[in-house]
Amino acid sequence: MSWEGTSDWDEDEVLEGSTLLVLVKDEDAKGRLLRSEGYAETVPAVGEWSMEADGTFVLITPYERASAEERIWFTTPNMRVRVSFIRTQTGEGVLTASMSTEIREL
Repeated sequence: MSWEGTSDWDEDEVLEGSTLLVLVKDEDAKGRLLRSEGYAETVPAVGEWSMEADGTFVLITPYERASAEERIWFTTPNMRVRVSFIRTQTGEGVLTASMSTEIREL
């Protein structure tokens, strides 16, 4: 997977990269997501995912110095909401939190 984006805080900053993703289904609604480059730290990462009963996709990925938690759900067939937290490794503090909405181009 490849991505490219921009920052609202720094107009000169270009965010881009790529990673290899492998989704492993361990149970009906749970599994692991293997990434060649992580989200919170640029090292290989293994996250645990689950699909909640309400349709929310949850991904929790531990790293050496932190932990990332992402929640993604659809409010309509064409609108997706994503919330993410970067927590301390112990999970006691939140280092970064973000929320975004994406509208499918029709």
